[in-house]
Amino acid sequence: EYVNREYFFLSETPQVQSIGWGGGCHRICLVVTLRHQKSGELLNVFNLHLDHLSQEARVNGLQLIMERVKEKQGHNIVAGDFNTTSSSGCYNIIADVMTDTSKTPGAKVFSTCQGFGAGKGNQNGSPIDFIFVDKEDTLLKSYKICNDTFEMNGVVRNYSDHYAVQSVVTFL
Repeated sequence: EYVNREYFFLSETPQVQSIGWGGGCHRICLVVTLRHQKSGELLNVFNLHLDHLSQEARVNGLQLIMERVKEKQGHNIVAGDFNTTSSSGCYNIIADVMTDTSKTPGAKVFSTCQGFGAGKGNQNGSPIDFIFVDKEDTLLKSYKICNDTFEMNGVVRNYSDHYAVQSVVTFL
């Protein structure tokens, strides 16, 4: 059941429309809070899009998001376009406290950004889109990068410049 929604800018002034820390454009985080009807437990879903130009904006934006995660009661999911790979320090800000669902046993992991290219994209690259869940009381069941295509006027196309990422988890 829907409880609440909010958004904030990834900047020094999160409640005011603004570009933060030398970023290339406005970046926001959307948050929705849901309540499980039977148990009453809360689930907070944070959807983000970190900056593509400024490492400082990515780091500070993610630190701001993690501060908000700590303020919430219930389970948490943080997902979206991080515009960085798992080899960056920015990634470690969240990976140190939450679980990356691409670590699900048996997961096939490859680049999630393909820039509107036709076909299946770079099957050997690293993802920049992630889903993170609470480390405690969470069971990872499956993970998938959805690289489906469609045909239009005889041309194979992708749905977006990024592949969707999906994960099935159980909160215990």
